[in-house]
Amino acid sequence: MKFLWNDRKAGTDPISQLIHLSRLIGADSTLTQPGGGNTSIKVKEKDRLGREQDILVVKGSGSDLASVDKKDFAHLAIRSLDDLKHYDDCSDESMMDLMSKAAVAPGPAPSVETPLHAFLPYRVIAHTHDFATQALTNTPNAGMWMQEVFGERLVFLPYQRPGFPLAKSLARITRIDKAQGMVLEHHGLVVWADTPRECYTRLHAFINRAERFIKIRSRRAQSLGSARFAPASHQPKALSSLFPFLRGLSKGALLHWDASAEALRFIHSQKAAALARAGYATLEHILRCGRQPLYIPFDFSRAPLEKAKTVLKKAFVSYENEYRRYFNRHQNGQGMLEPRPKILLLPGVGLVAAADTKARARLAATCYRHSMRVIEAACGLDRFSFISEQELFDVDYWSLELAKVKGPKPEFHRKVVFVTGAGSGIGRAVAGAFAKRGAHVIAADLNAALAIETAQEIGRDTKDADRASAVAVDVSRESSVARAFEQAARVFGGVDIIVANAGYCEPAPLAGVKTDIWDRHFAVNARGVLLSAQIGSRLMKEQGAGGTILVNVSKAAMVPAKENAAYTASKAAALMLAKNLALELGPLGIRVNAVNADFVNTPLFMKLAGHRAKKNGASLEQTLASYRSRNLLGVGPLEPEAVAEAFVYLASDKAKYTTGGLLTVDGGLPEAMPR
Repeated sequence: MKFLWNDRKAGTDPISQLIHLSRLIGADSTLTQPGGGNTSIKVKEKDRLGREQDILVVKGSGSDLASVDKKDFAHLAIRSLDDLKHYDDCSDESMMDLMSKAAVAPGPAPSVETPLHAFLPYRVIAHTHDFATQALTNTPNAGMWMQEVFGERLVFLPYQRPGFPLAKSLARITRIDKAQGMVLEHHGLVVWADTPRECYTRLHAFINRAERFIKIRSRRAQSLGSARFAPASHQPKALSSLFPFLRGLSKGALLHWDASAEALRFIHSQKAAALARAGYATLEHILRCGRQPLYIPFDFSRAPLEKAKTVLKKAFVSYENEYRRYFNRHQNGQGMLEPRPKILLLPGVGLVAAADTKARARLAATCYRHSMRVIEAACGLDRFSFISEQELFDVDYWSLELAKVKGPKPEFHRKVVFVTGAGSGIGRAVAGAFAKRGAHVIAADLNAALAIETAQEIGRDTKDADRASAVAVDVSRESSVARAFEQAARVFGGVDIIVANAGYCEPAPLAGVKTDIWDRHFAVNARGVLLSAQIGSRLMKEQGAGGTILVNVSKAAMVPAKENAAYTASKAAALMLAKNLALELGPLGIRVNAVNADFVNTPLFMKLAGHRAKKNGASLEQTLASYRSRNLLGVGPLEPEAVAEAFVYLASDKAKYTTGGLLTVDGGLPEAMPR
């Protein structure tokens, strides 16, 4: 662990120094994983009535140490928190309610770790889930290793479940003069001091001492055994079929794939099967990674696809049956969680994590990568051991965590939307509209830079950098479309909704329509729809859960336009293609509908309007006014966001019985009304 404290960045204010301490810990993946760990400081502050009190300033629930700011800390009256010491028994819900009532200022909900910080009589406290001490304490002889490495400088506390049980254990601890911290078995390291800088210095010293000890004493080269499977790698095309099938088995979860050398070395080892069942580095990983990973002793890189799918399906059935038996052994009236694995260890492929969102899947993979390191180091030192099955179940079905997963789900929960022409105009608006409703987005565009802008914009708007992924695609080329969908499979696991929106328009009078321009219109506006539907529907079929394909046909599909024959003909072809797709894909549960929009404020339309203004010797505003006069509502140019709502509606459950349809968004053009 490098010493990175910076007095200039830390400042002189105690809270600023606490933030600096927190961010240094959060930025180091060997110390804690995103969302884990905790820090606090005790200060004197005035409460809401102006009375000065001893206040605990502690990181709130759900905050990430790597990016915390002042708003992410709860300010709680220590005198009120002391009441917990007098309870012999208390539910976690009651404990959380009491802590919430101790707040002296608006802020986040306190985390379940708060009593640890309140009951220990030290000013600054940092709690990490670091690799080094976890490697020592996830062994049968944890207490012995702690004594040998740290002596009396760290107190060793045998395992207690977080929440009230841990709070009661801490309440019995009084000041330990010779100690500078404690280690919670199977949980983490706690260090205290009078200042944030001193706390960081002690943390640095303890972790480096543990790391040196492990380096000297560990026989890590032998801890995993020899390789059971030879190194290999899957081709993207194979994964584009395997991952959607896997996603279907996972009931539409988002996937994250880790094929790093470290992950594959663990997965390919002789001991991987046993170690995958042994447990995790810390309790928090149970919540991220589930009861235990699914390890499948089968080389997926060298097997035919159909054989690989058969093996996967059989393994899932076995895992689910075993999970149900585990649940029945320990359940006490709870509803059962999804009995499917969150972590899969697949030789020849790597580590695959499944979760409700891409961000959570990535976090689960990060946590298990950390567990891999801890398991390997512990095996090299001694033997890896974790908590009992009953204790694991108590964490797996911890009421405070169950309450979080029971919350309302967004409209497009677990849905992946593939949008072509997503770099601007209607496509960008469609991508954003779906993302705001919980969907994950593949922003596809011929212009890679614009696609990246759309994905980044979605990341900022949703505060989730994993919500969207950009890909460059030429929808007229089969190989390009295939690569784009392969990326969708690798990044998210598959696709649920396709919005074929990419368009091309080059107006010209009939005599001026050149064959290459004619062909380009049909290549983008019609063939582009065909290729997206053909290739995308294969992924949907592998997932086995139906899907939705939406086509942007525009008013041109219904009404001819002067000097725009190529565009109107190609859009009419796209509309008829959509109806044929509905006919053929309906039996697979895939709905296909189209949106007929006109007079929309997009770069494509404004280019056309400018062309017509110039040709007619009119200003752009005069031309736009003539467009407004055509529709019954006298409106326009229409906002792209208004058209996006039509696509969102057709993809939603509100339209679940609609296929082969056409929804009009044009202010009311009688000649374009479907009949």
